[in-house]
Amino acid sequence: MNVELSRATPDDLDFVVGLDAMVPGTPRADEWYRAQIAAGTCTIARIDGQRVGYSIVHRGFFRRDFMSMLVVRPEFRRRGVARALFADAERRCDGDVFTSTNESNVRMQNVLERLGYERSGHIDNIDPGDRELIYYKRVQLEDV
Repeated sequence: MNVELSRATPDDLDFVVGLDAMVPGTPRADEWYRAQIAAGTCTIARIDGQRVGYSIVHRGFFRRDFMSMLVVRPEFRRRGVARALFADAERRCDGDVFTSTNESNVRMQNVLERLGYERSGHIDNIDPGDRELIYYKRVQLEDV
């Protein structure tokens, strides 16, 4: 299955916000997504022209590349969409990428470990009772 990636445009805002509503926790404001799209940090994944997921990667984590969001529509999971979005982030980074997931999100932890990310620590109190696990991957730029 061929996953096509492109930078999000303002036309993608409703899709991104709608998909975010599926993620447990507090939804982000439309304005935050609008700013990420304008800054070029949001990538849209498509299969056969249909939007199936997105990611947001920015340098807001201790001046390091950080994937703050990655969401794939449930019916398109396990088809290489997350892998393609992570590969895109790794190609665009400055040598390392950080991301995080809740301790309860075992599915994402498994994805990260399969992609070569290592656990790097945790943050308490973002989602009470469900610590945020930080993951890290050093990317060999000549291999990407």
